[in-house]
Amino acid sequence: MASPEIKTKPNSELAMMTNVYRRCIEINGDEPIRTYSSKHADKYIEMMTQIPGTYGKGKTKELTVDELIKYAKRNRIKALLKTKTIKNHFSKMSILWTFHEKKELVNRGSNVFKDWSFGRKLKGDGYKAWPEDDLRKLIDTPWPPGQISQRTFGMIVGIGSYTGMRLEEICRLRKLDVINIKGVWCFNICEHLPRRNRPAEAWNPKTEAGERVVPIHRKLIEAGILEWAKSANYYLFNELAFSGRDKKRSVGFGGKFSTFKNRLDIKSSTIVFHSFRHNVSTKLRNTPGGDTGIRELWIDDFLSHEYGHHSEGVKRYLDGIDLENIVQVAESMQYPDFWDIRTLMGEV
Repeated sequence: MASPEIKTKPNSELAMMTNVYRRCIEINGDEPIRTYSSKHADKYIEMMTQIPGTYGKGKTKELTVDELIKYAKRNRIKALLKTKTIKNHFSKMSILWTFHEKKELVNRGSNVFKDWSFGRKLKGDGYKAWPEDDLRKLIDTPWPPGQISQRTFGMIVGIGSYTGMRLEEICRLRKLDVINIKGVWCFNICEHLPRRNRPAEAWNPKTEAGERVVPIHRKLIEAGILEWAKSANYYLFNELAFSGRDKKRSVGFGGKFSTFKNRLDIKSSTIVFHSFRHNVSTKLRNTPGGDTGIRELWIDDFLSHEYGHHSEGVKRYLDGIDLENIVQVAESMQYPDFWDIRTLMGEV
């Protein structure tokens, strides 16, 4: 990994940047920067959060990261390096990446140290990804009978688990939102204009997420989502109704899903339907990068993260380039073999 010319930087800043680059090489090896992916950044966070907060001072200054971790454990040091400091480290790594971008030594928009979601959780919501044991409980336990059928439950959960879409986005899906762009079936998340005398149907995703196109994962197609859409009258999930002060379509399902998971002894307030979004984010951000890997920018676009690149809806995908990238993101999402949408729907 080559460092940029930073002779114009103050001595303290120069020392800081030199230290960050040194630690990164210690953790990940002296590899070409083009080969770096989110895994390298993740490993940096994992190891640096285990070293003493005062590692740059005194007798620990010359220790390697491995030695610092052992030193902290041996001496039972509790004051470890803070997230704020690691974020500062990432800003230094981003400077290095920008330097290489200008030299055309890495692809533009591929900076794995930019817009990082520390702690592997989405900004500010405090939820966690579904652990495998709890996913097994969901799929092994029949959905309780009632107005919302097992089939609807299974497809909604299936869509959430493979796309990371927000629950209201899923519940608002209409027949006309299932579109084909250059041979790729997608969900079109866009503004909804109400039909006559139905004001509750008005909805603008820009207030919560942003208009975007979400390629439909092959597992959803295998589970019959295209046939589902073809047979729908207007909304894909006609068992749902508008309710609550804000007239949302997700309120009824969200409440019943919460009761269901509590009945399965999944009582953690950090494991909810929205947690599927974390499963998707975590999986995608741990997919190797490199020349053929997926980029942070594409993931942000796919999930419509508030800090990511906001798309302009369908138009930007018509040239095929961006669509190809986002399809690569969508199809990278995988689960263990037991996670089967048709089983969730009660059809197996």
